[in-house]
Amino acid sequence: MIGVGGSNGVGATGYVVAMMELMEQLLLKKQSVDHVVFGSSSGGTQAGLVVGADQSDPNAEFQFCLVLFTKGNTEQGAATSRADPRAS
Repeated sequence: MIGVGGSNGVGATGYVVAMMELMEQLLLKKQSVDHVVFGSSSGGTQAGLVVGADQSDPNAEFQFCLVLFTKGNTEQGAATSRADPRAS
């Protein structure tokens, strides 16, 4: 069974394959995208997408935006990072 957010090996692997398929289709159609936007809570989706993009294009750039939500306050704050997750 795939847990919430794909936060296990099976779920994250699904996102790896999905990103690799997207990158392959873009290459075949000679198209590109500037951003891939997705929701992330536990990080399983994000991890899979980063690995899939890295496998398809080791020079891919990553930018993450964190939006925090709390009960009663719909937008507490946001932060962005251009850090390369492969650097750690």
